[in-house]
Amino acid sequence: MIPATSKTVAEWLLLRDRLGFKGPLVAENGAVIAAPKDSLEAVLVIGPECQTVADLGVRCLGTPRDRIRAVLDGLREAGASFETFFDLGAAGVARVTKLAPDEAARACERLASEPLLWSGTEAERAQFLDRLPGHRLRAVQGGRFLHVMGNVDKSVAMGRWVEFYARQWGRRPFVIALGDSPNDLDMLGAADLGIAVRAANGRHLKADPEKPLWCVDQAGPAGWQMAFDTLFAAAKERERRV
Repeated sequence: MIPATSKTVAEWLLLRDRLGFKGPLVAENGAVIAAPKDSLEAVLVIGPECQTVADLGVRCLGTPRDRIRAVLDGLREAGASFETFFDLGAAGVARVTKLAPDEAARACERLASEPLLWSGTEAERAQFLDRLPGHRLRAVQGGRFLHVMGNVDKSVAMGRWVEFYARQWGRRPFVIALGDSPNDLDMLGAADLGIAVRAANGRHLKADPEKPLWCVDQAGPAGWQMAFDTLFAAAKERERRV
C-alpha cells in the first residue's frame, strides 16, 4: 500500500509514526514522492540526487515551490484575490485549518506546491485557472484549498511506483486506488480499479463516464473501512477458491 496525500512529507512523518508505516509515499498531490533512504525504492526511483527529509529520500516531480510562489505573486499583482499558505504562515494555517501549531508548521513545509484560499469571484477564479497553464502550472481542488503545482498529479506519481514494481516483479501489478476528493480523480481514473469513498460532507465524486468508479456509499472513515473490508474479503475468497 502506498499513501497518496495532499499533505507534505513533514506532515506524513507524524502520521507514519502513529501508523507504523515504513513504505514509499506520494505527497503534495503527486508533486513529491519519497521512500526510506536505505530502501531499493529510494535507490532506483528517488535516485542519488534526492533531497532528504528525516530518514526519507525525497524527489520533486513538479515545479519547485519558489517558482510557483513567484508566478502566484505576479498573478496577484494582476488582480487575483487569494491567500497562500506562505502568506498565512504557520499561525494563520493553524487558525484556518484548526490544526495544532506543530502540525500547521509541518503543513507549511512544502517543496513543490502551494495551497491557497480563493477570495475573489467565481469568474475571477476561472480566469486565474485559465492563466496557470501558460506558466506550466495547474491547480487541483482539495477538500478546502486550491493546490497550485506543476503539470503533475497523483496519477503521475502513482505511475512511477507502478513502473518500479512492474520491473521488480516482471509483471504489472493490478492497481487499486481509493479517494474522496476532486484531487483524487486523476489517480482513480488511472487505476485498474478506482474506488470513490463518499466524502465527509456527504458528496460523491463526479467521475468520467468512460471510466466508472466503484462508489462506497458510507461517508468518511466508515466508508474507507467499508472499502478495505470488502477488498480484503474478496481477496480471501479468491485465495480460497484457488
